[in-house]
Amino acid sequence: MKHKTVRRKLLRYLDNELEQDELKSVRLHLSSCPECNNYLKQLEKIWLTGQHLSQVEVPPFLWTRLSVRLESETEVPVTNQFYAAMKLFMKKALIPTAIVITIFSGILFGSEMHKDNLKGNRETTIMQDFGFNYFSLTPPGYVGENLVDFNATK
Repeated sequence: MKHKTVRRKLLRYLDNELEQDELKSVRLHLSSCPECNNYLKQLEKIWLTGQHLSQVEVPPFLWTRLSVRLESETEVPVTNQFYAAMKLFMKKALIPTAIVITIFSGILFGSEMHKDNLKGNRETTIMQDFGFNYFSLTPPGYVGENLVDFNATK
C-alpha cells in the first residue's frame, strides 16, 4: 500500500472503523514502514489529547437553521442570473467586437484623411511625413554626389 493511502485511513484505524481486509493491509504496511508508524503515533497523541476535552452541547435546531440559511444563500434570483449572463456576454463578445470596429473605423477614417494630404508625389509626401527630407542620402563631399539625382522622378 502507498503511504498516502495508508495515512488517509489512519484516523479510521484509530476509531476501529476499517473493514477486515483494510485493517490487515494497514497493519502490514505499518509493520514495515517506520515513517507511517511515526505518523500514527503523532495522530494517537493528538487524538488522545482531544478526547479529554469536554463535549459542547449543541442547540437542538442548529443543523436545521444552518441548512435553511445555506439554501437561502445559494439560491440566485432570476434577475441576478440575467445580469450575470449579460456581464458574461459583454466580456466575451461585445467588448472585443467594439474594439475591432473602433480599430477598423480608425484605419478607414485615417486613410481617408491621409488621401487629402496626398496631392503630390506619394514618395515626396512620405519623405516629408517621416522627416526624411532633412537628410541627404549621400554623405557630404561624396564623389558621385553630382552623378546621382535621388529626387528625380522615374
